Amino acid sequence: MKASRSEVPTPKTIDPNWLAGFSSGDGCFLVKIVKSSSHKLGARVQLRFTITQHSRDAELLKSLVNSFGCGKYYFREGQVAPSGEIFSPWSKNIRILLKR
Repeated sequence: MKASRSEVPTPKTIDPNWLAGFSSGDGCFLVKIVKSSSHKLGARVQLRFTITQHSRDAELLKSLVNSFGCGKYYFREGQVAPSGEIFSPWSKNIRILLKR
């Protein structure tokens, strides 16, 4: 039997402190190295920030992308959850202390 889970409410405005806490729990900063023939070293570096949520929270991810005017929303069928990738200037002003 599946457990019932409530939808994460979509905030009308994004509070930076709420986003810091939300991304601390559900976000991931990563560095990706991709082969590239157009770069001297043969590779390029991508800095990414992703948030992955259940499909019922798709509107929340879309609202984050729309609020910041950057990033992309991806729905990957066959996977557990859609993923939203955003990286924006808020991260320069908000400090996040992560504990894992």
